[in-house]
Amino acid sequence: MIKRFLYKYGSFEGDRRYYLREVLLDARIFFSNPYRFNDPFDCRPRLEIGTSREDKEQAREEIFKILCERCPQATEQQSRREADLVLSRIENYYNNLSNQYEVLLKDYGVYCLSAKCENLLMWAHYGAGHTGYCLEFKASEGSFFSNAFEVHYQKDYPVIKPFLSDPKRGKKAILTKSLDWAYEEEWRLTSSEHGLMDFPSCDLAGIIFGCKTKVEDIEDVKKWIALREQPMRMRRAVMNDRYYKLDLIGL
Repeated sequence: MIKRFLYKYGSFEGDRRYYLREVLLDARIFFSNPYRFNDPFDCRPRLEIGTSREDKEQAREEIFKILCERCPQATEQQSRREADLVLSRIENYYNNLSNQYEVLLKDYGVYCLSAKCENLLMWAHYGAGHTGYCLEFKASEGSFFSNAFEVHYQKDYPVIKPFLSDPKRGKKAILTKSLDWAYEEEWRLTSSEHGLMDFPSCDLAGIIFGCKTKVEDIEDVKKWIALREQPMRMRRAVMNDRYYKLDLIGL
């Protein structure tokens, strides 16, 4: 079920403050390529043709269709013979299948978000030790961010059968991570290309500053927000006096 809001943690370190300015004033976010993720296991499914007779027959038919599209001048008999050879090569050389998947993945783009804005580990890891910020995006139905998908966590790799008819097979690879990352409660926007992408400025609902964010960084953001046409709320995280938790107060 889609959340009402989704969150993006960030830092003021180095050039990253200019990225924040671009998000606030130009309404642009950056879709990263999975190869740049900090988790080398991310977006790395186990690829299989399938072991049953039905799986192999369906894979052969999918390969046959691809060959017919690429070589329309070939006869049906030639294309079916070639499909048998391709299937055999893939079964004998598993790495060929993995390499082809990596070629497809190199152009892909992902924008990572979280369902939580008060997570202590997220602030520590992605909010530069609580000195950064957390953007708040509207994710209700009809918004740009309502297209995000929830990430699922499990102990084993997702199994992808690339030649079998499954419209969700690509999403399964992108939206499955190790149980070790479950605390992130992650959601992802996906794109066939990585790089900058525009979003409706009105979908940016607010910003939360960390409990250790510098005053000068907050003042810079206030100046940028003053230049925006759409209003957005500003809050700051403060340490609770009794529990290991953060409270949010308005600015």
